[in-house]
Amino acid sequence: MLSATVLVAVIALGASVKPVSDGLLSAENFIKFILYALPPMLAYALPFAAGFGATLVYYRLSQDNETVAAQAGGISHRSLLFPAACTGVLLAITLAILNEVLIPYFLYKMQRLITRDLATWVIQEINRGESVEMGGMMVHARSAERVAPGPGSAATDVILMTHVAAIERDGTGRPTTEVTSERAWVIVFPWEGNQASEGVSAADQGKSRIVMRLENFAGISEGRGAGGARESADVAWSVPNPFRDNIKFLSWSAMRELEETPERMNWVDIWRKDLAFCVAERMTSAALLEAINRERTFSLLDDQGAEVVVKADRMEAQPGAGGIWKLTHSGGKPVEIRVPRHGTVPSPNDPVLTLLAPAATLTIDIGKDRLYRTLNLRLDMTDVTVADSSSGQPTQRAVYRVGGLKTTDNVVVPLLQLTSPELLVVADEITRKLPATAEMSIAVRDLTDRIDRLGREVLAKTHERWVMAVSCCVLVLTGAVTSLRLTRKLPLTVYLFTFFPAVFCIVIMSGGQQLTTQIGEPGLLVMWSGVAILGVYTFFQYRVLARN
Repeated sequence: MLSATVLVAVIALGASVKPVSDGLLSAENFIKFILYALPPMLAYALPFAAGFGATLVYYRLSQDNETVAAQAGGISHRSLLFPAACTGVLLAITLAILNEVLIPYFLYKMQRLITRDLATWVIQEINRGESVEMGGMMVHARSAERVAPGPGSAATDVILMTHVAAIERDGTGRPTTEVTSERAWVIVFPWEGNQASEGVSAADQGKSRIVMRLENFAGISEGRGAGGARESADVAWSVPNPFRDNIKFLSWSAMRELEETPERMNWVDIWRKDLAFCVAERMTSAALLEAINRERTFSLLDDQGAEVVVKADRMEAQPGAGGIWKLTHSGGKPVEIRVPRHGTVPSPNDPVLTLLAPAATLTIDIGKDRLYRTLNLRLDMTDVTVADSSSGQPTQRAVYRVGGLKTTDNVVVPLLQLTSPELLVVADEITRKLPATAEMSIAVRDLTDRIDRLGREVLAKTHERWVMAVSCCVLVLTGAVTSLRLTRKLPLTVYLFTFFPAVFCIVIMSGGQQLTTQIGEPGLLVMWSGVAILGVYTFFQYRVLARN
């Protein structure tokens, strides 16, 4: 217990260095963080503390000739080592219980402490003249200060920033959106509140909710003209919980649940959402194709929610292009599309434009960026005759495009609520109706690969914890046997004969864990071989001791 206390205190202190240096921990929370870190760090310290403690105890017994007296009285080496074996079994059971119950709980407390102190880090960086990254944007402000949340508010922290400038960048680092604001409020909501929220998927549980409220702001976005200004707007995003994105911070029961909901890991959920949009594109294509074949027409919705009616009797996929369809009419008839012409204020009585063209191209677009998918439809026509219901005078247009269209039933929302295994089943079913696009095949492969990798990580972490627990038992016996055998050596020398085999066991276990993550079950042989070798080493030490 004394050895474990010293080792755990040192490791817990080391674990607090990075949060403190990053400004995530204030002075008043520093001691709390260390106390919360004690049980998790015990998992790494207990095997070495067990070996060291057993070494000291049995070395003292040997130095005081108590073992000689016991043997002279007819007590065997096996009987002398029996208390060590019982202690080792008890420590192994204790460590197993810690991994299941206490360690995940205290890791939760550590994360909650860091999350609630997020405001301190933001305020420190802003007031030092540095920029901070929030919600995918680099934010710079003249000043920042903490203010009290309003009465009845669920927020844990509120930050007021003045004279704010923010830049959003694409994947290459090029600015795409620029925003300036007179004031901005950053509101932090506790992530535990997301667990019971209606409509929150399993993947979104365990995330902090951050809302940035901009006041008197102006912005400009690439491809959207000169920009615009508004009195206020809200930008919200979820902050992933790093402890739920890493297998080592989950209990055994939580890891078993990942088999049904692997998207609880964000690095799996990213590709689940990507596949959901690919499936939505195929489902939309199949539904529109079925409507054309059955009714010779289908309806879409424009950006104002008004109905757009398309009449054609043939819908053909364009070769080599998923989500692009050519609409035609048999017998040389033109394709007919009815589009509402909205005024400044949209109204149900807005006039309707009737578009007639030899053919139309329907594009079902989910975007190029796999991390930010959206489902949009557009119609492109050439040699178009436009008839306005209000004037009745047809006009000719060489090119006409109707963009920003949606389907009448949003298939994306229910797909995003599916778990990864359920979504893969739906993807398999839809490919029986309509061949998968190259994008969808890649999405299925990527999601399947990540689920398989997650399964291997769960297997590796589960066995790693069992190896650590069993190593406690073996190391107690190793320390005891080594001390009885090397009675005439110095205590530190005796411990080195226990320490180096223990380090070898941990190194082999770590290598076996990585191998299991890569190739699966064959890596378990390497992981368990470290404990097996340590056990064989202890057995031969015991045989030498018993023979003499």
